[in-house]
Parts: sequence; structure tokens; C-alpha cells
Amino acid sequence: MERLCNIAYNRDTEFLLFGGDLIDGYTVSPEDYNMQFNAWKQAVSAYRRSKSIYTIMGNHECLSNNYITGKKYGLSVDKWPYDTMSSEVLFARNFVNPTNGPKQEHKGRPSYTESVYSYQYGNVKFVCLNNNYWVSYLPHKTGGSPEGYFFQDQIKWLERQLEAAEDDRSVDHIIISMHEPMFPNGGHITDTMWYLGDNKWRGHTYDHEKGKLVPEQKGIIEVRNQIAKMVTNSSKVAVVLGSDEHSYSRLLIDENTPCGNLETDDKNGDNFLSWPDEQVRQSRISGSPLGLLPAVVQVHLTMPKR
Repeated sequence: MERLCNIAYNRDTEFLLFGGDLIDGYTVSPEDYNMQFNAWKQAVSAYRRSKSIYTIMGNHECLSNNYITGKKYGLSVDKWPYDTMSSEVLFARNFVNPTNGPKQEHKGRPSYTESVYSYQYGNVKFVCLNNNYWVSYLPHKTGGSPEGYFFQDQIKWLERQLEAAEDDRSVDHIIISMHEPMFPNGGHITDTMWYLGDNKWRGHTYDHEKGKLVPEQKGIIEVRNQIAKMVTNSSKVAVVLGSDEHSYSRLLIDENTPCGNLETDDKNGDNFLSWPDEQVRQSRISGSPLGLLPAVVQVHLTMPKR
């Protein structure tokens, strides 16, 4: 990180946008969590003295309570109380990011403050999202959200950001950044925003009145397509930046991009888009649900795995 920042500084970059996985994370200790961030900030300190670095959360920005279950990783859930000890709150304490993000619609969820935000530089608007929010790896049992998932409160905020930029003559281009890519291309096709086409993955929130966990209405594939439609309907979104994959790729998303649509492709009605079981060609963006839309480029940028 120190060498990369030196290169960026010598090339006279205006600022850096870091797409998550700053640290190793996956710790149960707040002290360890903060120490790891301090090490990262020390590595980039020469750059940060005079230039900005905007950070977003990745899956490794994970502070949790872990429970032994007999399985390799046990049971991991976001640390609570959420207003003082969650991954999201401690991430916000370690960095100074804009505070114009959404309000969480449910009081039983962590805050979005400083992990979801937007800012404008010249004629370019940057929208930074958090699809590692309130991560749980068994959300249907513990509550929480699978990697890559977006609750509707964050999606509604994104929609307002895009609509406002569409009417803003000072904005010519929009760049969206999220850690989990919308269209993974490598080892993360088993999670991120695809889960091998399994739409059953979704967030769950405990309802005190009903006394049980309540699943979100939309699954991961529906949420991915919902955002893809919003993005490609915008005349100003130029690039969606994704991270997490240990590879580099560029994908041109246009009317010919296979996307998968539950309404047309889930022939057996199991809420799972699979090939060759479905025996259909997955819908392209030119059909439902995404329409004939302008092209958008998605880019993955991560360091290779050692």
C-alpha cells in the first residue's frame, strides 16, 4: 500500500478511491480491528497528508461475535450493540467520509453513516455503496445480510442520488463503487451478487411484534437486477467499480449482456437460475427486466491472491 500510494502521488493523482478489504479483519476484538486500521492508515499516511482517500467497506472489514459450531468458521454475526460496536460504526470512527448516506429504515440494523455516501469532483459524481452491510453468513438463522446484498433503504437512496444527478447540469458523469461486483467473473460467482443464480439468498430482520425473523421480499438476483436497471437507465452512469474478485476484468454491459431473469428463466419455479437444468438461455438486458439501455462498463480492481 505504501508503494502504491507513492506511485499514485508521483503521478499527481487528485485522490484515491479504495474499494474495500483494507484489512484482514474477521476479528472478534474491537482493539484488534482498530489496530489493523491504524496499520493501514500508517501505510498510506504520506499520501493522506495532502490528498484524500475515500474508503468503502469490504467483507474483510468484519468485526463480529463468533460462536463454535463444530464447523471450520463457526457462526459469525456482526458485533453488537450496533450503535456503538458494529463493524459499520467502528469503520466510520476510523475514517472521515461524507455523512450524506441513507438512514436505516429499521432500528434493529446498524447505521449507514460514512460507509454509504456520495461526493462530486468537478463534473463527476461518485456514489459509494456498501454491499457488505450487516454481514451474516446464515442470515435466515441469525438475521443480517449475506455478502453482496442491498436492503431497500440503500437502494432507494441510490435511486435518489441518480435522479438528482440526472437533473444536475454540473454532473456529466457518475461513477458507482461497491465492493461485491454485480457480475462476478471468478471464484466469487458462488457469492457476491450472484450465488450461482440462487435467489433464495436475502437479508433477514427480526420482527419484535411477530417474534420471528422476517426475510426481505427480494432475493439477491432480484436486487442485482433492480440496481442494474437503475444504473443502465441513467444517462450519466459511466462505470461501476467492483472489487473482491482476485482478478482484473472489464465487462461492457449492454442490451446483449445475459443477466438472468426469474420471470422468464426460472422455468421450474425453484427460485434458482441454473444451467443446464432450466434448459433456457438466460434473458439478456434487451428483454425484461432491464430494457434497451445505454452501455455501462463494470470494472474489477483487486490485488492478486498470494
